[in-house]
Amino acid sequence: MDPVVSIITPAYNAGKYITKTINSVLAQSFEEWELLIIDDYSSDNTAEVVLTLLEKDNRIKYVRMPMNGGPVKARNHGISISIGRFIAFLDSDDSWFPNKLEVQVKFMLEHNIALSYTSYYADNGITRILRKVPQRLSYNQLLKKCHIGCLTAMYDADQIGKPAMPDFPKRHDWAYWLGMLSGGGYAYGILEPLATYTLRQTSLSANKIDLVKHNWRVFKMYEGNGIKAHYKFAIFMFVNVWYTVSEKIGLRLNALFRKSA
Repeated sequence: MDPVVSIITPAYNAGKYITKTINSVLAQSFEEWELLIIDDYSSDNTAEVVLTLLEKDNRIKYVRMPMNGGPVKARNHGISISIGRFIAFLDSDDSWFPNKLEVQVKFMLEHNIALSYTSYYADNGITRILRKVPQRLSYNQLLKKCHIGCLTAMYDADQIGKPAMPDFPKRHDWAYWLGMLSGGGYAYGILEPLATYTLRQTSLSANKIDLVKHNWRVFKMYEGNGIKAHYKFAIFMFVNVWYTVSEKIGLRLNALFRKSA
C-alpha cells in the first residue's frame, strides 16, 4: 500500500538530535507514511544514525545530496521524489506528538482541505511556550504574519500538485504557503498543539534583524515594490515585532516560574 503522507526531513549535521525526530514519527498512531530523510551532505554521523533506524522500519528512506545546497534544495528534492498524497514537513531537531498525523489527515479528508496547519510549542531547552494559530488564514492574513509553522504544515498534492519551494535562503516556507493561497481560498488550522519546535540561537531564524531583508524579498515577490507593498510591509513588521517581544517575555516568565516552583 502506498503511503498516504510523505514526510520531508532535511538534515545537515543532525546526528546529535535526529533520533528524537525520527522516533516521534515512528510513534505516530497513523501508520501510512514514508519519512524521506534528505541528508544535505553532512560531515558528522547523521548517515550512520539514520541508517541504523532505517533497518528497523522500511518506511524510513535515506537520500544523500551530492553536495551541500541548503534546506530549500533538500526539501525540494524530497518533494520531487515523494509518493504520498499529503506532503508534510519535519525538521531534524523538531518532533511531533503521537496523534499528529492521525488528527491532521482526518481533518483534511473530512473537510476537503488543501492546506492545513496546527498549533505547536516552541521549546528553548529551558521552557516552552504555546504558539496558538488562527482557525483559518487567507493570503492577506498570512501576509501580515506567518502563523504556519513548517513542522505543522500539510498539503494535499492531489489538489495543489507538488510545486517547488522558492529558492530563498530564509523564509522560503512562508513564501511557499503564500504561493498556495495567492489565487484565493484559505488554509485551515487545528487549534490543538501537535508538535514541538526547537528554538536554537544558531538556527536560520535566530537573527531577527537579518530576517528583515529576507522578509522584504518575499513581499517583493508577491506584492511588488510600490507604495502599497511598503505599507503592507510596515504592518507586517509591527505585527511580528509585537509577537516576538510577547513571546520572549512569555519564555522569561515561564523560566522564572519554574525556578520559583
